[in-house]
Amino acid sequence: MSTTTSPTTASPPPPPTTATSAAIPSTTTATTTSKKPRRVEILPVESDKLKHSFAGAIAGCVSSIVTCPLDVVKTRLQNQNSYLAKGIYNSNHIRGSAGPLYKGTGGTLRRIWREEGIRGLYRGLGPTLYGYLPTWAIYFSAYDYFKLALAEEGIRGFYKGLGPSLMGVSHVAVQFPLYEKMKIWLKSPDHDHLSNLSILYASSASKMVASMATYPHEVVRTRLQNQTVQPHKYHGVIHAVRVISHEEGWTAFYKGMMTNLLRTVPASALTILTYEILVRRLNTESQGG
Repeated sequence: MSTTTSPTTASPPPPPTTATSAAIPSTTTATTTSKKPRRVEILPVESDKLKHSFAGAIAGCVSSIVTCPLDVVKTRLQNQNSYLAKGIYNSNHIRGSAGPLYKGTGGTLRRIWREEGIRGLYRGLGPTLYGYLPTWAIYFSAYDYFKLALAEEGIRGFYKGLGPSLMGVSHVAVQFPLYEKMKIWLKSPDHDHLSNLSILYASSASKMVASMATYPHEVVRTRLQNQTVQPHKYHGVIHAVRVISHEEGWTAFYKGMMTNLLRTVPASALTILTYEILVRRLNTESQGG
């Protein structure tokens, strides 16, 4: 009987067949997955997109509230024609007073506070927040996607067919590549991520360089946008550059720049730091959960 039982018990040969057949689908799956490696690497999953959108929106709102008074000062200084001091008609053909209305960042802040109160310093905050909520949400989502795409296609992929339209995005084209480069320089090999101080330094320095390099086009844009009375003094970008340069000199293209740096550099540092911290926390929670 023991001889009969022995062959019956030795019937486990089927499992190898099952294991072999089970290995076939896994090979097929691996082959199927390997057909789309680039798409998996470039496109972030839905949860990642939501995290970046949420962090970006909150970061943008925080920085907008903190820096709104300086934004008001910058706009008023930019739009103040230096010829007001000579009693010559300004860009809207309204005769100016005997001297400039606003003098420097501190003087402008004091004058607005004295004449208009706290409401004057936060003029336009509501529309700014409504605009920045979706703007920063999209901004950082796109930023994260572009970082991944940059690793796949290189810097030349972002300049295909852009041509003259680069003027509008020149600020971002300077700031974020420089920010990423500084993150590499400042990153310690002993840590997985940058310290908060290093993030503040990298974001501040990159924002300052980008702002100083591209500031003149903001002055031209402000002059063109604030023409409300016909006939307009400036007829397009090139004409505005020529007129401003002829009447006021090259220094006119940097009017209000110090105020702008006082506003935008801390705002950028605060925004990017808040964004990086929130993304880091969300990633930690998602990994822990």
